[in-house]
Amino acid sequence: MFNWSFQRKLTISLVLVCVLAVVTSVGALVTYRVLIASLSQADGGAAADLADARAIQLSGVRNIASVHASLLSGGSRSARMAQAGSAQVHDQAERLRAHITDPTGRALLDSVLVAESAHQAAFLHALAAPEGARDAVRPSFPAAVLAQSERLDHALTAFADHFEGVRLRSHASSRSGMKRAEGVLVSLSVVTLVPLPLVCVLLLTLLDRSYRNDSKFTPRVPVPATPRVTPRETDVPVRRRHVACDALVDVRPDRLDGLRVLVVDDESSSSEALTVLFGSCGANARVAGSAGEALAMFDSWQPDILVSDIAMPGEDGYSLIRKIRRRGPQRGGSTPAVALTARAKIEDRVSILHAGFQMYLSKPADPTELVAVIGRLARERERVQPISQS
Repeated sequence: MFNWSFQRKLTISLVLVCVLAVVTSVGALVTYRVLIASLSQADGGAAADLADARAIQLSGVRNIASVHASLLSGGSRSARMAQAGSAQVHDQAERLRAHITDPTGRALLDSVLVAESAHQAAFLHALAAPEGARDAVRPSFPAAVLAQSERLDHALTAFADHFEGVRLRSHASSRSGMKRAEGVLVSLSVVTLVPLPLVCVLLLTLLDRSYRNDSKFTPRVPVPATPRVTPRETDVPVRRRHVACDALVDVRPDRLDGLRVLVVDDESSSSEALTVLFGSCGANARVAGSAGEALAMFDSWQPDILVSDIAMPGEDGYSLIRKIRRRGPQRGGSTPAVALTARAKIEDRVSILHAGFQMYLSKPADPTELVAVIGRLARERERVQPISQS
């Protein structure tokens, strides 16, 4: 090495230092991204289970609303909807049972099925009564059905709350894992970066000694004339700037590629945030600031999924979904709809589902849960043919 020129020695030393720094940074970044991806995948499973639990809860609430409507109005259409809703709850529960490994979750799911069967039996008993007998004992039937409805609602709420707790514990475990990973990465950085200044000092010392030796033993020969030297380009390695991007940007929830989502909200900040969220998942999202704009959008650009706020000035979300449901399937009347609301009472949930929404989320909605719900509705729309309403 000491036979090389001083410039070459300096160049090689700088290259070694740069390579060591870049390798250290890239290794830490790759380790961090792999850990983030694994933690996100684990948290995504908890979010999917919570979305399935919410779907069963909403189907059960919709069934309660159909049973009450049938008993109050005596309509056969509501009775058919109640029976179809009961079958849907059982179908969703059987699909979810294959994924649940938690014994408590399985027990709560069994309690939901038992409560739903008792609720449906009470409803069928009320329907089976003769017309005259039904009028004579009419007050007793609603009391029995209401008692079973209350029992079913409590079972559904306990079932959904259990998976909400599982998701919160998963979040806590993810945060604990992130802290441990941060400690490991800091230790790795200290172990690799602290010796770097020592290496630099050692290289500078060796270069200085080499320069002094070259200056001492190089003979000075008189030059007759200063030749014209053509400048030449030296091979100086380019130090690439390493950009450390945020690894969380690459962690995606469910993909919504090609899905058309219409967001209806009078608050521009909320609608813009939802548009950015859906766009990052691959969806084609558009915004309507009122119910009138949303109906006009249905005429020019039919969405695949509707996400609407309930409380809006003028025409609210209830009025919008009723007008949409009165449209034919070719004009978007069967478009799946998700309601965003700050109301959490059972009466509000029944009103939302009875108006025509398939699902609802409390505001502010969790982004991961919202994307999972929309993905589930889109998959169900592709799998199940729409049922024409008589």
